Amino acid sequence: MTVSLNTLCRFAVLAVGLALGGQASAGTATIDCGTGSPSWNSQTNTLSCGAGGGTQCSITGPNSAAVNTQFTLTANCPSGSTYTWTGGAATGCTGATCNVTETVVSTKNYTVDTESSTPSANFPVTITAGPVPAGCSLSASPTSGGPTAQNVTLTANCTSGTDPITIAWSSNASSCPTSMTIGTPAQCTINNVSANTTWTASFSNSVGQATNNPRSATYTYSAGGGGNFAGCPGGTITIDNTWGNMAIDTAEYGDFGGNILSVRFTVPATGASTSLKTTSWVEYGDGPTVREAVFSTKACDFTGANALKTSFGAAMKSLDQIRFSFLYKVGAAGSSNAGLVAGQSYYINVRNKTSAGADTCGYGDCRMRGAVQN
Repeated sequence: MTVSLNTLCRFAVLAVGLALGGQASAGTATIDCGTGSPSWNSQTNTLSCGAGGGTQCSITGPNSAAVNTQFTLTANCPSGSTYTWTGGAATGCTGATCNVTETVVSTKNYTVDTESSTPSANFPVTITAGPVPAGCSLSASPTSGGPTAQNVTLTANCTSGTDPITIAWSSNASSCPTSMTIGTPAQCTINNVSANTTWTASFSNSVGQATNNPRSATYTYSAGGGGNFAGCPGGTITIDNTWGNMAIDTAEYGDFGGNILSVRFTVPATGASTSLKTTSWVEYGDGPTVREAVFSTKACDFTGANALKTSFGAAMKSLDQIRFSFLYKVGAAGSSNAGLVAGQSYYINVRNKTSAGADTCGYGDCRMRGAVQN
C-alpha cells in the first residue's frame, strides 16, 4: 500500500520536519508498504508497515496418510526464500515442499512460515495404520533339477502393504530373512536340495495377516540311476549287492549322517527263488533318527515315481520312520509285497531326512544296520 504523509496525520508531517532539524514545510512524501498496513505510533513518533492481508502462509497436502508411507506437504507463502517447517517429521524441512514419513499412528499438526511471512495455521494430517500385506508371493529358482543336489534360491515378495512386513517360514527355510519392505524382496538360498521339497511363507505387518497366507514354492528332484549309481550325488554310500543274503552296517562303508545310502541287487535271469522275501533296517549304535526310504528301480531316487508297488498300488516307501522293512518276491506283486522281474536291478535308497526334506541327523553318524534277503 502506498500512502501520502499529508493524508496520514499531521504528526507525520511534524515528525518529518523535526527530523530535518527545521520548520516542517508543506509537501507530500510517500511510503510504499507493499501489502502491509501503515501504522503511526504517536508515542514514539514512528511510522511502520505492519502485517497485512495476504502475508500468512498456508499448507496443502493430504488429510490422511499411512504410517511408514511418504507424503508431500506444499507451502503457499506470498514471499520468502527460506521456509521453516514444524510438526512431526516435517520439522527441519527448508523448501517450499516437504516430504514426510511418519512412523506412529496419530494426528500430526504441521506449520510453515518464511522470514517475511507469518506462520500458517495448523495443518492436521491423520496418520493411519495402513493396509495389510497384499500381492504376496513365494518362488523358487530353479524349480527342478537332479540327479545331483542343487542350491535353490527362494524369493518372497509383496506388492503393497504397510512396512515393515514380517515373514514366517516353514522349518525347512528357517534361516531365511524374517522381514522385508515393499519393493525390496527377501531372498535366501537353500543348499544341496536333493528331494522333492516344498517351502511356505506367511506374511504379516502391524495391521494384520495377509489374506492369501501361506504362499508356497516347490522344487522337484529327478534322480538319475538305472543300471548304475551315476545319478547319485557326491558322498553317497553305494553298495552293489550280489544276489543272496547280505547283512549291512553303514559304518563299514562311510559317513551316512548327511549322505544317501543306495543298495543295488539284480535278480538272476534264471533260477531265482519265487518265495516271499524281506529287507529290514534298524537304528544301530546312535540315537533314534527318523528317515526316508524307497524301494525303487532307480538309484538315489526318492520321488516315489519309480517306487515298486503292491498289487493295490501302494508304493514301497517309508516316511518319517526310525526303522522300516519291505516285502518282495520274484513274480507278481501281492497285497503287501512288490513283484520283481528276472534280470532287473533294484535299489534300496535311504537318507536321514523327514518327508518335508529337513535333515534329521543332528549328531553322530546316525548309523543303520540292514539285511537284504534273496
